[in-house]
Amino acid sequence: MSAMRSILKETRERKGISLEQAERDTNIRKPYLIGLEEGDYDQLPGRVYTIGFLRSYGKYLGLDPEPLIQEFKHNNTTELAETVEIESHSKETEKTVEAEKRSVSRVQMIGYGLAVLTLVGLFYISTHLSSSPDMNGISTERSASVTGEQNNQINESQQDEPAAIVQNANDEEVPVEEASVVQEEGVNITIHVRQDRSWVAVTQDGVPQYQGILYAGETMTFKGKEKVLLHVGNAGAVEVIYNGENLGPMGRLNDVEKKEFVRS
Repeated sequence: MSAMRSILKETRERKGISLEQAERDTNIRKPYLIGLEEGDYDQLPGRVYTIGFLRSYGKYLGLDPEPLIQEFKHNNTTELAETVEIESHSKETEKTVEAEKRSVSRVQMIGYGLAVLTLVGLFYISTHLSSSPDMNGISTERSASVTGEQNNQINESQQDEPAAIVQNANDEEVPVEEASVVQEEGVNITIHVRQDRSWVAVTQDGVPQYQGILYAGETMTFKGKEKVLLHVGNAGAVEVIYNGENLGPMGRLNDVEKKEFVRS
């Protein structure tokens, strides 16, 4: 125990003050008073509190507390430097860990972004090859397909009917030539899916008319004034009839084909 610190205990005992009374008078807990008197500063809560306790206790005993405080600071300079160094190192470590966390977070975000882009790309491709999205609210009723089939059946039945027969002046039966069919103007396109299914997009005179999937046996007819553009997937499954002429499949199975039909 140093001479300066022993003064605290000697002065208290000389004045006949017990530790209990000093605790009540100074509001400093008894273990802290013992730590001050014996120089056992590990018992105190910290450097700032220790300096405050030294000042209060010294004044209570009628002593000048400044020499006590200076001795405490001098003896604890090394400890303070070590504490500051430890705190500084701790802060640097925290900064390094935080920077590493931010770096890992950025890498993860980039990875997530690439994954999302990949999924979007796959969804876009699958949508155009195997789905039937609506196109700007344009819907084509299946009744158009039924009407086209009915018209074809009527035309075929008319072709099967025998030519009308009249008698000439000599009472000879002479077949009357069928009136020539007047071909409608414009571009008439009928598409018929012969097998499996096919994604189909149709633009009529520059205006989108249909986009979706047609299945085997389904037929649709489109009429444009100047042109009709067909864009199909699985082209070998799609049969095209252009102005009454059957052109056969648009291409090979599983191939994607695009063709424009213009007014002749």
